[in-house]
Amino acid sequence: FRNCTALAQIDLPNSLTALHYNAFANCTGLTAVELPLALTGIAAGAFENCTNLEEVLLPIGWRTLLGTNNGTNWSDGNDVYTSPFIGCTKLTTLTVPEEITALPKHAFRKQTSLTSVTLPETMISIGAYAFHNCKYLETLTLPSTLTQVDEMAFYNSDALETVTFASGALKPSLWLESLCAFAECEKPQHIIYRDAILAKTKEGQLLPMEEYPHA
Repeated sequence: FRNCTALAQIDLPNSLTALHYNAFANCTGLTAVELPLALTGIAAGAFENCTNLEEVLLPIGWRTLLGTNNGTNWSDGNDVYTSPFIGCTKLTTLTVPEEITALPKHAFRKQTSLTSVTLPETMISIGAYAFHNCKYLETLTLPSTLTQVDEMAFYNSDALETVTFASGALKPSLWLESLCAFAECEKPQHIIYRDAILAKTKEGQLLPMEEYPHA
């Protein structure tokens, strides 16, 4: 359906398990998409440049981001893993449904349109590079159910300034330093954990805000 600019609505079957590269690319008539629950694989760029797409209901079963070659013969070093919604400039907010427990590796990589993400209280893990290069993502609240954030999950998300850990969420020191989840974010991160405000320095230290060298 690539370049079907007049396509305004899609009704995908519940039996669908994969959406491949550029399946609905440049379908500028789409404003909202509901993906079937059984969908487990979505390719990078599946909805690339759907510039009027504002709302996406993610599938509960999403486990894998397929590469531009639909997941075959590519290594992580190749720049072929990007968000399925890359270039969807009106997709600025994302609310992940309550039933979803994990976001796959590379899920929203280079989704530069995102400014706000809401994660559910069912979320357990966030895959590596999931929000890599989301350059306009500003604030993030991590739910109390979260137990794992993999490496480089928010790498180069330069605008991300405040990260709030809900009561019961994993300790920030368990992953901010050892897994470099926020590596290369230009601004010092404000980490709100159990009502205490901490700051992460470029050297990877977590300090009380009043002790931060540039506060």
